[in-house]
Amino acid sequence: MTYIALTFWLVLIALAGLGIYRLWSSLVGRTAVEWFILPGAIAGQTCYILGTLITGGDIKNARIIPGGPAAGGSPAPAGRGGLNIFRCVLASTLCLAGCLVAIAAAYKLLNSQLVGAFIFHVGLDGVRMPMQLPRELPASWGACWELLHRQIDMVRRMIDTLGTQRAGDWRMPLFAYLTICLGVWTAPVARPVWGALAAAGVLGGACAAAGAISRQAQAVLTGDDLWYLLTYLWAIMLAMLVFSAAAVGLLLAFKTLVPRHAPAAAPKPRPAE
Repeated sequence: MTYIALTFWLVLIALAGLGIYRLWSSLVGRTAVEWFILPGAIAGQTCYILGTLITGGDIKNARIIPGGPAAGGSPAPAGRGGLNIFRCVLASTLCLAGCLVAIAAAYKLLNSQLVGAFIFHVGLDGVRMPMQLPRELPASWGACWELLHRQIDMVRRMIDTLGTQRAGDWRMPLFAYLTICLGVWTAPVARPVWGALAAAGVLGGACAAAGAISRQAQAVLTGDDLWYLLTYLWAIMLAMLVFSAAAVGLLLAFKTLVPRHAPAAAPKPRPAE
């Protein structure tokens, strides 16, 4: 059940990344979003292109820097009928795995305390309750509602954690920024959604196989360190998704409630008498 739950949360993280990218693009435009998430594009685009090349595909006009027709993760495959299903799934799997590894590397290199501050955040009642994603899927309606309620608690705790960090520690905001950039790219933007979903399934299956073969891999994949980092990643992605959706909703409501006044038509010239 642990690996099934791992696959489930990877699917949700990938979908949240796609949702954030599309919501931000509707607010400020695609080019501005791609410049903002450029660190994620460097990791994700490189892994996606690598996955395409090692399966025999050709890439034309692919760019990492935004501004071109193929920028933002839309490499144009050429030859052999384009990207087939296997090639797309493998490229998306490498993109997902590469972004997750980059997040873990940033966590180790920056030695950020943000994950620990979120997991072991002290509430208003002074009680320190560790937050962690469940490693088993809910089996009843009551468990489903409890899971949904926990997501609200995660968003609230993430906002409280980000708001109470020391202003002088530059590593925490940098790690949060890199997490968002790489989290958005866990699902290759501007690529088929089904490829990202299949990639989460493939990566979850690979983790299950590795855990069955090696006890060391099993200890890592089922250990608290990995699940704490996964919990932090999902919480910050969920918080960004909620606030992005709220911003888009408010903008649409404003456009709907505030009527636009059409410019007055110029008077027609009178015919000469």
